[in-house]
Amino acid sequence: MLTVVTPTGNSQPHKLLIGGAFPVVLDKEANDGFRQAQPIRLPQIIDGQIHSDRNVDVFSFEVIDSTKVVIEVFARRHGSGLDSLLTLYDARGSIITVNDDQTDTTDSRLEQTVPAGRYFIDLQDAHDHGGPTHPYRLIVQP
Repeated sequence: MLTVVTPTGNSQPHKLLIGGAFPVVLDKEANDGFRQAQPIRLPQIIDGQIHSDRNVDVFSFEVIDSTKVVIEVFARRHGSGLDSLLTLYDARGSIITVNDDQTDTTDSRLEQTVPAGRYFIDLQDAHDHGGPTHPYRLIVQP
């Protein structure tokens, strides 16, 4: 837990995400659509932010064989203002699956078995909000 101490008092404690079991990269703007999608490798952790209203972050990955992928957002559970919405697309731009909220949080999670090919992950705020209070950690793993 992290608490910031200032002359006017202490902040509320926040969980601090450090490292992880997989390589960590930062989201790289501009990654606002399929043509600008940031390529990632599986497994991957992406630390990013929905920078502004109506912003989306798009990531692409490829699998060689049929693979079950798990894609999960950690945001609201760690104090972020992001109400995530995840969409998985195939290489033709067709929606494979979508998740807005998990059972106990507004963070999103997808589990999907996909055949060999290229895929796109679209991450955005469900209400099209963004800004400095909308950071996230996206974990993508086989």
